[in-house]
Amino acid sequence: MRRNFLRPDFRFFFQTAVFIIFVFIFQAVYLPSAFSKGKNRITRIEFIYLMAKYQPGNPLFPQNPATLSEDELYAHTVLSLKSHGFNILEGKDPESSLQDMEFVTVTYAFTGAPAGKSLLDQKLYLKNAGIVISPDIGLAIAVEGKVFQSAEGEDLKRRTHLASPVFLKDRIDTGMNSKVSFSFDDASTLSIGENARVTITKHIFDPDKNLRQTVVQVSLGAVRFVVTREKNKDSTFKVITPSGIAGVRGTEFVVIVEPDGKTTFVGLEGSIETIPFTPEGQPGKAQIISSEQFQEISKSGQASEVARVPSELLQKAKQETAIEPMIPKNRGVTRMQAEMAARVAKKARFANEAEKETGANHEGDETKSKNGDAESFPQVRLKEQSPSGEATHQNKPVS
Repeated sequence: MRRNFLRPDFRFFFQTAVFIIFVFIFQAVYLPSAFSKGKNRITRIEFIYLMAKYQPGNPLFPQNPATLSEDELYAHTVLSLKSHGFNILEGKDPESSLQDMEFVTVTYAFTGAPAGKSLLDQKLYLKNAGIVISPDIGLAIAVEGKVFQSAEGEDLKRRTHLASPVFLKDRIDTGMNSKVSFSFDDASTLSIGENARVTITKHIFDPDKNLRQTVVQVSLGAVRFVVTREKNKDSTFKVITPSGIAGVRGTEFVVIVEPDGKTTFVGLEGSIETIPFTPEGQPGKAQIISSEQFQEISKSGQASEVARVPSELLQKAKQETAIEPMIPKNRGVTRMQAEMAARVAKKARFANEAEKETGANHEGDETKSKNGDAESFPQVRLKEQSPSGEATHQNKPVS
């Protein structure tokens, strides 16, 4: 007769411990993969393969894409995109998640639209095609308290929430005990403290040329800038205040504007060039502020000498603009969103080809697509079928 040497209470404890260990192993091994499948973010190579599935006749692909492996197809397409003026995927890991910015540029390229356009122009084009819903230049990655945005020339304010888009010419106002942080398309960020007012005056970004030209106006409050360095020598990032201007290439610094217009520049990393404004609006003497240095400029344009920043001011500059990002800068693209984008990009390419042929022949007849199906493409926002079969004007790969 088999004897059980474990007492009943120990037996219960042992069985419970084994069960807990089993659950832990199950979660560690199976749930992460299940979770990632639930998110279902598409990779770069999967997106190219999807485009090839819907547009085998696109000149960006070889004549026989079906005979190539995924790796060969990806490598060929990256070179082909580069030869057409889109080098956004060059040197990128094909197995990593497709980035939001890459999604826009690659999808734009597969519509047959011309290269040499800024990312904002590409978004505007894709918005008109129904592929993206918002021609924004960035989004809110952290929000605390009450923050509002308003478009140029409009009195209507819209409340800023997590992932809210920010647009060119937007004015941003923060209330008491309120902060917000935005990430631009070029991965630069600005974090705004309480009782502040900031306006995005200019933002041009061309990822294919590594070109960025941005102008931000700080009228009031404390703002921290983390500016990425672009390779193009024509890239600029300028911050304008009531009493001066700061020009940077790639660095981190804080700007504090008092109600009377007095401006304090505090360097955190790298260096910035500051220029005060005279009462007549003329530029004064330029100076360089490096890490842990500061300069004050009065409203009348009187600039102090650049000096080491006092510890109290450095702490104030960091604390007033400190806010923890709450969402990743890259949201990624789901497989369903990518497939809808591939379908609409195909229609947009046919529309572009039809328009070119019509212009060349001076005829208004319908143009046959490459697969022999007769389709007409009116110059309006293209419709797409949702997975449920319902027509929609809002395909939402990214905003």
